[in-house]
Amino acid sequence: MQQQGAPLSQLIRYLGGREVIWAISRIGLCSLIVGGLVWLLERDHNPHFKHDSIRGIGQGIWFAIVTLGTFGYGDVTPVRFAGRVIAALWMAVSFFILADFISAMTAARQQTLTIAGIQDLAGQPVGATQGTTAAAFLKTQPVEASEFSNFEQSVTALQAGEISAILLDRPAAEYFVSRNPNYQMAGERLNLEYYGIAVREENQALLEKINRAILILQEQGKLEYLNEKWFGKQ
Repeated sequence: MQQQGAPLSQLIRYLGGREVIWAISRIGLCSLIVGGLVWLLERDHNPHFKHDSIRGIGQGIWFAIVTLGTFGYGDVTPVRFAGRVIAALWMAVSFFILADFISAMTAARQQTLTIAGIQDLAGQPVGATQGTTAAAFLKTQPVEASEFSNFEQSVTALQAGEISAILLDRPAAEYFVSRNPNYQMAGERLNLEYYGIAVREENQALLEKINRAILILQEQGKLEYLNEKWFGKQ
């Protein structure tokens, strides 16, 4: 799970991520359209809008925003019938626009809550590398499984907000997180899988050397040192 990033990305995530940014953009675009229409209809009849295009549209956008937020003082209002129709329609539509914004904020906040387990990601897109046990495991869970050709592609998708989390082997996750403090591990281990070193069945001498080397490293505390060096403190 991505924890934080550059200051701009941190701000975006704090606001709720990409969906909230899109919701704000929709509000801005609608305010621009309404402001422009009101200015066009009122500029020759209303002293509040008798400005050049930049100042006049700006005044119109201000009118649209204060009307949307219901905190206007009534100091800037349309006087023509057509302008008042636009204002009335904007007031009616503003309820749906605000509902869309609140919905985006709520959904984004739900996604940023602490993840205690795979069940907290139900219905959300979760990435894994194709052909791995993680990808097979995701297909059995109530999430939207997204498979990628390699781990780097899944990280890119996570950064772009296309997926909510990445599922991979714990040692690989620990290594990645230890090298990338902008990310964090979430939840408990989902399954237990063992790693091993494969040798030819008839090559018992090599197997014995490997076992002895591992035992020596363990007795000298070097395995613990290597674990902390590559995967961070547990």
